[in-house]
Amino acid sequence: MSSTAPAAASSAAPASHGSPSSSLRKYYQTEYPKQTWFLFGAVLALLLAFRLLALALALLRRVRFRSYSRSADAETGSDGKTPGPLPAWLRVLVALAEAWKIVWFRSTVHFGFGYSLNVAECFLTAAYIVALFTWSFVNTQNLTLNWWANRTGTLAAAQFPLVTALGTKNNVISWVTGIGHEKLNYLHRMTARVSLILLWVHGGARFALMRNNPHNQEDWHEAWFRLGLAATIGLSALVLCSLRPVRERRYEFFVWFHFAIVLLFLIGGYYHTKRFRFDAYLWPCFLIWALDRALRTAGLAYFYLFTPSAPSLSSPPARDEKDASAGKNAKAQPKRGKARASAALLSPHLVQLRVPRPAGFHWRAGQTAYLVLPGVSTLPVEAHPFTIASVDDSLYPASPSPPPTTSAPPSSSKSSSTTDLDAAPAPAPAPRGELRFLIGVHAGATARLAAHNAPVTALVDGPYGAGVDVARAGKYDSALLVAGGTGVAWAAPVLLDAVRRAAAAGGGGLRRVVFVWAVRERAHVAWVAPMLRETLARARGVRGLSVCVRVHVTSARETWDDDSVHSSDGNANEKKVGDEDEDGEVEGVEVLAGRPDLRALVRAEMEQGGRGMFVGVCGSASLAEAVRAAVRVNPFWGPGSVLRGGPSVDLVVESFGYA
Repeated sequence: MSSTAPAAASSAAPASHGSPSSSLRKYYQTEYPKQTWFLFGAVLALLLAFRLLALALALLRRVRFRSYSRSADAETGSDGKTPGPLPAWLRVLVALAEAWKIVWFRSTVHFGFGYSLNVAECFLTAAYIVALFTWSFVNTQNLTLNWWANRTGTLAAAQFPLVTALGTKNNVISWVTGIGHEKLNYLHRMTARVSLILLWVHGGARFALMRNNPHNQEDWHEAWFRLGLAATIGLSALVLCSLRPVRERRYEFFVWFHFAIVLLFLIGGYYHTKRFRFDAYLWPCFLIWALDRALRTAGLAYFYLFTPSAPSLSSPPARDEKDASAGKNAKAQPKRGKARASAALLSPHLVQLRVPRPAGFHWRAGQTAYLVLPGVSTLPVEAHPFTIASVDDSLYPASPSPPPTTSAPPSSSKSSSTTDLDAAPAPAPAPRGELRFLIGVHAGATARLAAHNAPVTALVDGPYGAGVDVARAGKYDSALLVAGGTGVAWAAPVLLDAVRRAAAAGGGGLRRVVFVWAVRERAHVAWVAPMLRETLARARGVRGLSVCVRVHVTSARETWDDDSVHSSDGNANEKKVGDEDEDGEVEGVEVLAGRPDLRALVRAEMEQGGRGMFVGVCGSASLAEAVRAAVRVNPFWGPGSVLRGGPSVDLVVESFGYA
């Protein structure tokens, strides 16, 4: 230890005028929490460097692709050209990068009760625990109690600005690294739980000191002591309520319990740490939270003021002249209020919500938004996250409407291998300037929304998430999109976005897109029928692009289930529905009975070769795990490996459930 340590201690803590050991102990107590932030800053800088490198490589790839496309068009007059195969030495580097992704992000560890983490999350958790407990017990004179009793408390207090930032929608970490808040949410819970363990270690040590030293027992009567104890007990209750079973069954209760307990914890923690001049770690939490709330509130207010009203689309069609007259008069009434959304019940367990697009609101396919429904939610400022199930038309260059689909002549047959998307009532397509949401009905606000038969006020907060661009210049040759149940709300817009961007680029590098959707009932296809029509119609006009849409009906008629089903031996159950009639309303939508063989689908696409392949999945946790297992292909040898001409795979997982 440097000879300047005691001097530093005296400046950091004026009360350190006791023995040299006391000064050194207080120096560690003050300095080690700062060192944790030096570590966080170094990690953040490293992530920023990786992001800048990725952006530079993406820019280089885009420039190279455009240059190649221009030269290819000049020579051959063709579109959709991509550079040739990578040289052998570069393939080795790509294979190493692929192995890195397989080990760290696609390999998972299961802990039971539905909990699973990928290796990267396990490593970050272990590294965080080791770092904090190393700082807690290093240089403690053979673990002498009074050397680490207070240090663990200050280390725990120093973590809460990080915990708070990781839990907000708008935070510096996301801005710097480009990682969306939804991906950081696991780190938010993990850091909070590890910090709670440190607080209990701190509290247990303080109680032990009180028992051993009668002088310390006077602390029990101090307000700062009781506030710290109450804050720790409150955080313990919150951690118990944050476990998956509670959040799944009582989400709205968790949201408000979380808000109340965190507020009380920060107030109690602030007054507890102020006694020892460590409150500088607690009051920034209020600023971080207030900044996030201010940005979100400003966005809500702006979008509310500039959002037009929308007519109701939820009312059923009139059944007689009297009803028709009543409906006509109702529509003739003047519109009241702004941000009026229309809800339509597509099935007993699914609601479509259509919200007029606020002025200046733009989003990418795959992004989410938080909806505030004052007339539906228990409290008027309650926000619920949903995937935006439509695309932003303003992002694409003006283009003519897609050609109409070819309708087959009427047939007496009741089923077809290519689905008749007009067989069941379908939601109207989202017009230009409208956000569309497919919302599963559960207990709470979604159930009240399903029962609401009038237009509702809907305030939009967002968009959030990185979004997906499958057709980015030259990166992907092929794409596989897998959806289960309502996961189609994510996958269908990504598919349409890929086709529209490919059309705008005149083909680009994207050659093939496979869309696989597993549903319980065939009638569920009507949920996204308009979007599938538009996608397939536009795809026909894109040179060099093949789009395959496969819908797997896993049961004839069964109770609703959000989760899709999957199997590695699905070929045995896979057959076309209604082989007796091959004609359908929309070409290219193939309806199959049975579970999709995801492993075979992924491997078949990978064996076709190419530079890059995108794989996206949205559905249950089990479906996501099946896709992860399917893309864990050895990159060094075997069919589909990078060294044998296989593509480098980018995997995006949007999974139901809670980590």
